Amino acid sequence: MKELLKKLCQPTDEQRAEALKAELSARDVAFECLEDRAVVVPAKTDEAVVLCAHFDVVPGSLGYNDNGMSLVTILSVLERLPEFTEVVFTNGEERGFLGARHYLNHNRRHLLCCVNLDVCGFGDAVYCDPMNSGIGLPGCKIGRMPMNDGCIFSMQGVPALTLSAGPGDVPFDEGIRQIGQTIHCGPLDDKLEVINFALPDLFGPFLLRALRAFADRAR
Repeated sequence: MKELLKKLCQPTDEQRAEALKAELSARDVAFECLEDRAVVVPAKTDEAVVLCAHFDVVPGSLGYNDNGMSLVTILSVLERLPEFTEVVFTNGEERGFLGARHYLNHNRRHLLCCVNLDVCGFGDAVYCDPMNSGIGLPGCKIGRMPMNDGCIFSMQGVPALTLSAGPGDVPFDEGIRQIGQTIHCGPLDDKLEVINFALPDLFGPFLLRALRAFADRAR
């Protein structure tokens, strides 16, 4: 996982997009590009559950935590995703959520929900912002996160939630504060030694459970 993270976390957003597309091609995964705003692995159904993560970074950062580990997490479960899952890797989240807005403006499917991953590499616990989803995930720390791509789906009326990671020994709000001060957009986001590479295995069950819960509720 460390080598995959290093491969994806290139210095510029353009290089990160190319690295992501190269990784999908190497796995023989079909994808579409929505101009330079999003890389989409299409669902095989007309109704879709969106699994979303942004690949752009704050200028000057390699973005291992924000948001490279979210990409690694999605790639780690890619072969296990239900056929109704549409994976959307967005560009421009750090510049006003441009990729998520562009995708929603050009989407051709009926969207059942969005599960968004953001800042998934630090700590030892799964954090969840349920937004307008009404979905509960036992075992997560629940609270309100700063603005992210999931909020854009929610504001457009699509049920959405965002999963993140943080320290398990503090309350949700304190964990978000610690991430904001020490990792998110900070110099430590270029330090591999602060990344918890066990997190994708921790996230996998929560992620798949959320996708199934949304799909079951829509039936």
